[in-house]
Amino acid sequence: MPKQLEGAGLSAEQLDDLYNPDGDGEHPQITRSMWRDAVAQQDTASGYWQWLAHKLQEGVDAVIESAALRIIEGPEFCAPMNGRAGLYVQVLSQRGRVPAAVLLEFLRNAVKEAGFDPDGEGLVGLPTVRGITARTYGMWFFTRVQPAQVKPADDGPHFVVIQEGGTSTELHLHSFNTAADAEQYRVGCVSDGAYRTSPCIQIAPSLANHPQFYEIAGQLIQAITEIDYAEEPDGEDGEQEEVLCAAK
Repeated sequence: MPKQLEGAGLSAEQLDDLYNPDGDGEHPQITRSMWRDAVAQQDTASGYWQWLAHKLQEGVDAVIESAALRIIEGPEFCAPMNGRAGLYVQVLSQRGRVPAAVLLEFLRNAVKEAGFDPDGEGLVGLPTVRGITARTYGMWFFTRVQPAQVKPADDGPHFVVIQEGGTSTELHLHSFNTAADAEQYRVGCVSDGAYRTSPCIQIAPSLANHPQFYEIAGQLIQAITEIDYAEEPDGEDGEQEEVLCAAK
């Protein structure tokens, strides 16, 4: 994040707590002197911390506009076979690199609407080059604020596709409201990155709309890569039998 936008996304109260623990504090780049000039020019009637929060948001909005950011995939709940399940979003910047904090502010409302906390646990992947200046960023959010579903609940069936990621053991679960959308996505996976996909699977709404369905489905998919011979419990046969009988 550029130094002049440090603290963006925080409320006036949070900025006060961060920069003003002992009184007379200020932002390192957007100072009280600048605020007093704005007051003198009648550009604001707000206090310093309210004005600062507004100026920081203006700066973030300007970066977002200049980068021509847009969402090109998601937000959707995905369950990689070799990683944590969570909300995945892919963002395109038309004009080069963008600080992670700006990407977060750009996605804040979309992540909240999907039932996840934008300020919770998450990660940002390394940017992928597209053309001369464009970059794509994959972002993951793991902290839920409410039961999440891949698609809003509706009265119709969902259509699920399993997509292979960068390796044969990296699988993502995607859900669509129509079979046509699912098939179109499968075709796009071939042209966009030569990713293999499963046939489209229809899921009844009574199952798909259950708040834990996609989380459990993701766990089942991940378990496929962990199939192995079970190890025998320690101890003698008699001891095992005793434990089994006690369990009954």
